[in-house]
Amino acid sequence: MDHNKPDIDIEEVRRYLNGNMTGDEQAQFKSRLENDPAFAEEVNLNRVLLESIDLHFKSKLKERLQKGDEVFRITPPTKKRTLKQVLAMAASLSLIAVASYFLFYKNADPQQLYDQYHTTYYNVVDGNVRSGETEAVSRAFELYDQGDFQAAAHSFERIIKQDKDNMDYIFYQGLSLLEMGNADTAIASFMKVVSATDDSWTEPAKWYLGLAYLRAGRSKKAGQVFEEIVGEGGSYSERAKEILKKL
Repeated sequence: MDHNKPDIDIEEVRRYLNGNMTGDEQAQFKSRLENDPAFAEEVNLNRVLLESIDLHFKSKLKERLQKGDEVFRITPPTKKRTLKQVLAMAASLSLIAVASYFLFYKNADPQQLYDQYHTTYYNVVDGNVRSGETEAVSRAFELYDQGDFQAAAHSFERIIKQDKDNMDYIFYQGLSLLEMGNADTAIASFMKVVSATDDSWTEPAKWYLGLAYLRAGRSKKAGQVFEEIVGEGGSYSERAKEILKKL
C-alpha cells in the first residue's frame, strides 16, 4: 500500500463530477482540490477512469431503452399460456429487440452518435491565478466551471489574443464552443491543438475533434479522425471503434 497517496473514493469523485454533493461537501472538495496537488492528481486519474468506462453512455442507453416504452415490459400473465403462445411471444420480443438495436445503433445519424458519446470535459486546469497569469485567465476557467460556455468562449478568445500559442486556452475555447453548439468554430480550435507538437491535450483534443465533426454532420471527416484514434491505441480507442461500427 502506498501511504503517500491521498485517501480518495471514486464514488465521491463521481458525486462531485455529477453535481450531487451538498453545498458544504462541494466547497470542502474544491478547497482540497485547490490546496492539495496530490489529491487533485488522484481526482484527475479517477475522472479519466470514470470517463473511460463511459458511464454517461451507459446511462443514456438505459434511459432510451426504458423509454422504448411498453414493448420491453412483460406483465404477469392473467391466465396460463400454452408453449406455442410463449414461443410466439418470445419470437415477437426478439424481433422488437433486434429492431431496437438497429434503430439505436446501426441507423444512428451523426447527431445521435454525438449525443450518445459526448460528455462535457472536466476542467483539470488550476483555476487560481498562477505566476505569469492574469485575473482574466482565472475568470475564463471559472466561467467554464460554471457552465457559462458562451461567456467562457469569449473570455478565452480575448486571452488567446495575448497568448496565441497557449494550448490550455485554445483547447478549452474549443470545448466551450462545442458546448454552445458552434461545432465549426470548435473544429478550428481542436485542429490547432492536434497539430501542436508534443502537447498534453493532443489526445482529448482529437477525440473532441471527431465529436465536433459529428455535431457538424460531417460523418466522413469524423470517421477519419476516429480511425486515427483507433490506430493510436490511446484511452479513447475503444469508444472510437464503437462509433466507427455505427457510422
